[in-house]
Amino acid sequence: MATRTIIFKAIESCNANCVYCDVIKKHQKHIMNYELLEVVFKRMNEFLIIHLNEQIEFLWHGGELCLLGADYFNKALEIQNKTCLETSDRIHHSIQSNLTVINQNIINAFKNMGINQVGTSYDMYNHIRGIGANRNTKKYNELFFNGLELLRKNNMLGSVIYVVHKKSLSTPLDIFYHLCNLFYDSSIKFNIVNIYGEDKYELKITDEEFAHFIGVIFQEWWGCKYTLPQMSSFRDYYYALTERRFHTACSKTGTCAYRWLYIDPLGKAKHCCDGDLGFPKGYGYIQENTLEELYHHNFRNQILGRHYALPKNECRGCRFWGVCHGGCAWEAKNYHDSFHMSNNCKVTKIFLEQYFEPITGLKFNLPPKNLN
Repeated sequence: MATRTIIFKAIESCNANCVYCDVIKKHQKHIMNYELLEVVFKRMNEFLIIHLNEQIEFLWHGGELCLLGADYFNKALEIQNKTCLETSDRIHHSIQSNLTVINQNIINAFKNMGINQVGTSYDMYNHIRGIGANRNTKKYNELFFNGLELLRKNNMLGSVIYVVHKKSLSTPLDIFYHLCNLFYDSSIKFNIVNIYGEDKYELKITDEEFAHFIGVIFQEWWGCKYTLPQMSSFRDYYYALTERRFHTACSKTGTCAYRWLYIDPLGKAKHCCDGDLGFPKGYGYIQENTLEELYHHNFRNQILGRHYALPKNECRGCRFWGVCHGGCAWEAKNYHDSFHMSNNCKVTKIFLEQYFEPITGLKFNLPPKNLN
């Protein structure tokens, strides 16, 4: 069954003040009202009635979505049960939270929605993630670990993201074991830091630096991979080669053209969280457009066209095409003002050629995936 993804931001404000996050800079305080929330579920129901072999992953994102409170999530489920009688079993909720305001009532609401894991993120450096103007890391971590313990009591801890920045580069193995000790029961993923606007705190790193950072960690992890926590960044490549199971990040699937949609608190639809970078006016509003119209906006043809053009041009003959597909279309649009090959393809090539292949003895030569 094919999956469409809706990145859903009912709220964009956040209680934290993380250095590399753009939420605080936007100063958005909007919360989607229940009337508009009902429209969203009606649109999903209409879409799924037409597409019997489709399902929707409804990804609650923020800001910090737990600021909405348990009542909001309970109301969302009530609306879903009322408006999606025939299709509710094909709507699957997922959650990303900083855990600092989560409580048992919210967790109970999540369970009622069928959510059995909560994804989060973490940084051990002071004043990177924090609360208030001075980024109080001590207070943030106190609240974070309380939330983490609550998730563990409910067997609901999901994957953990670590954002690699300039301060991280000198101590990759220290960071690796710190994360392993804290998140022994989770899956860990590494993302490169994205800097929006001026790099005031000098955190930006190059793609090459990121590739070598995760490469050093991979060297350490591979020999003990069955006893250490799962590293999703590495596991996905391994499964792609050994089992032809493709679970790479959205930016590398090659199928994001018609499968991803972002909806903000006012109902504006864009491609994804980074949609403003390449197409700021977006696809329209959920109040005025069906999901069918939003998922098949004309602008998406450019993204799909990129998938067919790159193998004939910039990506011609690249043996990593099957797990990269030219990288993130929006990142390429932001840097080149066109849908070229993404700069983050450098990460893929360096990591796979210099670390993954020599260490595992496996060789990449994957054919293109068929587009659905």
